[in-house]
Amino acid sequence: MIVLAVAHAMPVVCDPSEAARLLEESGIPARRVPVVAPTLLPGLLRDQVSGPTRERLDVLCADPEIASLTPDATWEAGSFSAYTFTLARSVVDGCALVQESATLTVGVRGDLPPTTSLLAEHPPTLTPIGDCPEEARFREETVLDGTDGPVRLVLQVDVRGETRTGRVLVRRATPTGWHEQVLVDPAPAHLLGGRGGPRVTLTSNADPWIVLHHDSVVSDGACRALPGQTLWRWDGRSWQASTGREALGRLADRGLWRLASDDGWFLVVAQDDPSDLALLEARTRKRQAGVEERLTIRESGRFPLMNAGFLFAAPDPWPDREAVEAVRRDWPRKTGVYVRHAWEAADPCALTDGDATPP
Repeated sequence: MIVLAVAHAMPVVCDPSEAARLLEESGIPARRVPVVAPTLLPGLLRDQVSGPTRERLDVLCADPEIASLTPDATWEAGSFSAYTFTLARSVVDGCALVQESATLTVGVRGDLPPTTSLLAEHPPTLTPIGDCPEEARFREETVLDGTDGPVRLVLQVDVRGETRTGRVLVRRATPTGWHEQVLVDPAPAHLLGGRGGPRVTLTSNADPWIVLHHDSVVSDGACRALPGQTLWRWDGRSWQASTGREALGRLADRGLWRLASDDGWFLVVAQDDPSDLALLEARTRKRQAGVEERLTIRESGRFPLMNAGFLFAAPDPWPDREAVEAVRRDWPRKTGVYVRHAWEAADPCALTDGDATPP
């Protein structure tokens, strides 16, 4: 039996037939490759893909002697595991060291063979040598939230000389490997050492959401708040965005009103004691008939500007009183219908750059 060494102690195997041979002779189960013999992954993947992905792998594997594989993100759960590895090749070009790279991702489920794919390509890294006049170019990443978790919010910054450009993306571990999606491009100014721009928050629930909130713009030293928020929810394949009142309503449902950039104003169409929930549900269903607005039952005590102790039925909140009063005037039933201010949004210009969640 051939015993395969750990990733950093052996060269990358780029040849598909050689990778398959080593895997077969080693007797290592395919599902264990990402852990025991990850350097076989480039060769195994080249045998599975075609088109641009295969072309990119061919470039990085053109000379296996200068190729390297570095482990990155790992998530291991009871039902599946997900990994990423950086495949890179480095060459001296003139007076600089140039590195090309891409990220491979691997997902493992039970005893099934691993699923390997190309997750992302990266711009070339350039490192001047000695008195080389070339500008240094590289990419750096910072995990903003979710470190070591299955969902990670990442700030990705490309540096070229004195210029820094960035974007915010999210990575999620799935049974087929890590999923990556860009959320905010360009990145908020305050994340790049400036002032202004929205906050991006990953919620801590079992089913995490991502919220873009409390945006601002700074001009001539003056800060101005910008309304609106964006909420991303995972649908099993990608992160889907909602904005406006839909986002306000979802945040209200989960008690995350602090992450709303807008105030919350409810049109209360029915209310009752918590002990009479069944009665309130029946009344709500009756009042939903013929009304386009979705009615939801919520607890008054979850909102700071409402009196605690009762349940109420209302559409998704509005960001200002004028809008909800206009709806109230046209509401089919007038008796017992009233407007209530539920929360007041924090001023983003009063938040410090390190704040993610307003007080």
